Amino acid sequence: GGFFCSPTRQRFNLFATMFIGGVWHGAGWTFVVYGVCHGTYVVIHQLWRIKVSGPLQLVGRRDYKAFSQLFTFVVVALTLIVFRADSLTSAGHIFSAMFNWNGALFAPEYTAALEHSKALEIISMLFGDIYSVSAVFSFLALALAICWLMPNTYQLFRHCDVVLEAPFSTQAPLFDWQWQPNMAWSFFIAVLTLISLLNLTQVSEFLYFQF
Repeated sequence: GGFFCSPTRQRFNLFATMFIGGVWHGAGWTFVVYGVCHGTYVVIHQLWRIKVSGPLQLVGRRDYKAFSQLFTFVVVALTLIVFRADSLTSAGHIFSAMFNWNGALFAPEYTAALEHSKALEIISMLFGDIYSVSAVFSFLALALAICWLMPNTYQLFRHCDVVLEAPFSTQAPLFDWQWQPNMAWSFFIAVLTLISLLNLTQVSEFLYFQF
């Protein structure tokens, strides 16, 4: 019945939709837990909005909006660990390492990927062996800042009328860039194209191979 039913049934429908969406991704307990988590999230969000944030008129406040965005990002990022882990045991090891921090170390698989891509070698040449790991963490932090603060695809091309209706967005990018047909953008796209061509031989397992 979607939302054309009682509030209790609505929450069951929300949970069931997210749970089925999780299990759709693959046959494994990790996807079951992933679906259960997201189903629980949306039900808690609806109850919170009805019982707390709505009556207290928190939704329009800038501090509440910033906290909500950060909290949502962290919760979803933590749940994606379960999604990408080979098993619940592997996910548990990752969570254990995250919350029992004894030093900043890369996972063996990530280290192997860095060595295969020559990233560590290039960084060592530029910054020295002592600072190579710190430089990688700095680049990861920079990548996170780009994802969080830079304009998305719609915001880059919004002046080109690429969509019929403007998507709802409450967060303006820190740097309000727009795509323009000029030499700078041509060079940037050419570099991305070259990088893509050089990586055509890389084998990447299909994300939904367990579907």
